[in-house]
Amino acid sequence: MRVRYTDVTTTQKLPYRCKRCGHTTTAIATGQTRMHGHDLSSDAVEQGARSHLRRLTNLARCPKCHRRAPGALLEAIVKSALVGALAGGAPYFVFWLRDNHVRGFLRTLCVGAAIGVFVAILFSQLMAAKNGVEFEGASVRGPRAGDPPPR
Repeated sequence: MRVRYTDVTTTQKLPYRCKRCGHTTTAIATGQTRMHGHDLSSDAVEQGARSHLRRLTNLARCPKCHRRAPGALLEAIVKSALVGALAGGAPYFVFWLRDNHVRGFLRTLCVGAAIGVFVAILFSQLMAAKNGVEFEGASVRGPRAGDPPPR
């Protein structure tokens, strides 16, 4: 059985409402995702791309209060941690069964790999939200609380 893949790059306007301050605007989200499976009809691809863009929009900072939606960052951290744990834990378990004399080195190597994968995935998600979501009527970067006044 063969599974098909297709890369989808899409730009959509989505309604945005900040869950912290209540600011409403339109988000222009651009994202790229890989769809796979047997049902790659236009409806399935559009629905998958829309859910990906919704996650990106939730992870983006509000243009008014500059805060993320509650739970969006935690969700990204948990998903990244699970993938990192799998990436570091699976090789450790396989090699742990084989050799007793290299367990300390393997533990260090696999924990380092898990942390590296976690940081890479979390960073890529945050950068995708930062670079892939723009808000209508918002400046490129407005002043934030605690910023020094412009010169």
